Amino acid sequence: MARKFYFLRLKMRSAFFIASVVMALAVLPTPLAALPCVDSYITDTSGEYVYYKDNTFRRKSYVGFLYYDDSAFAARYYAPADEKQKLPAKEISILVSVDTESNHFDITGEKFLTSISMDPQDADIVNYLHDLMFEFTERRQKVWDVSPETVDYTGISAKGTKKSLHSGASFSDRGVVIEEDYLQFGGKVKIYYDYLVPIFNVRKIVSADGTVMFEAATAGQLVSSADKSFTEFKGFPEDLFYPKSVAKELKSSNEKQSFIIRSANGSNQTIELDSLWQQSMDNVWFLGNSALLSVNVVSLPEANAEKEKYLNMLKRRMLLGTTGSYIVWQNLELTASDEEIRLSTYYYQNNSDSGAVSGSLTKDTKILTKMNESEYGFVSFTVFDEEYRKNHAYFDSVLNSYKVEK
Repeated sequence: MARKFYFLRLKMRSAFFIASVVMALAVLPTPLAALPCVDSYITDTSGEYVYYKDNTFRRKSYVGFLYYDDSAFAARYYAPADEKQKLPAKEISILVSVDTESNHFDITGEKFLTSISMDPQDADIVNYLHDLMFEFTERRQKVWDVSPETVDYTGISAKGTKKSLHSGASFSDRGVVIEEDYLQFGGKVKIYYDYLVPIFNVRKIVSADGTVMFEAATAGQLVSSADKSFTEFKGFPEDLFYPKSVAKELKSSNEKQSFIIRSANGSNQTIELDSLWQQSMDNVWFLGNSALLSVNVVSLPEANAEKEKYLNMLKRRMLLGTTGSYIVWQNLELTASDEEIRLSTYYYQNNSDSGAVSGSLTKDTKILTKMNESEYGFVSFTVFDEEYRKNHAYFDSVLNSYKVEK
């Protein structure tokens, strides 16, 4: 039952990304910023959030920020139960209104979304959340350009193509690096800024001795007013990548069928599948309750000047979790070129019925491939982690069979 329920979520996730494509196109001409006096390369949209693993606490802790609109933000502190220190789970959530006419992050009102005890630590955490929102805004204002030109590229090669700044580097090391004094994080620090990270664009904060003090752990997009993904995030368990069960080996058939997904401009996408897969729609296939595959066509804006920004907006959309499903930024691989954007990561599904940190893990691959000057092919592939571990050669062969015929 749990897997069937999750596969309904997978359909929602696929629908969410396609809807995000339309949303991204709609907001392209709107150079708004969520933060005062900050010209963000990518506009934050209502319901975007980001969570950080905060290593300044003596217990495992997360701090999250949610953008409603330019006048309303939420902030949340969450610490899972700690058996060794005999500490129960702790949660503090606040909703703040800010002065949109101010040059600073000036809080004009506040509502507590969780109960606050008389423990002085609760008051300290509330003040800490206030300070982070104010400080992150002030520091982001001083960084004039957080864009692909400063984050992704070092310049132009001899062949006239842009040279990648992060070729071979991990996803967590992306960013414009600014050295600053920040007493809250131990004095001298390096702050990494990346336009792919929502709201403050802060990716991580590293101390002078190289210790990661504060790092983006996941980001997401609420899909409705009933979506509780932000308030129900409980962090990632320490044994996240240890399989809870062993899957059966798949017995595949040598007989395969080639499926063709045609675009309006005559370019085709093809993929080969055997009889284990069941076609749900013209472009969607399921392998029981183990895996989901979908193929779509993404249309680019007509104006050439807008195409690069549009693709970067899609890149950010690909990095967002959705209802009850949290993308794991810790183990994320992102590569991008003029011809292809490829994302390989994991999604963690919280067990919201349990007070403990527990749930399921899926491996997820998304590929955007240039078909022509106005269209990109988009394949999305999701499989439960234990199924992939047992049958990785099979699933890799399925994904490798995907081709774009220009």
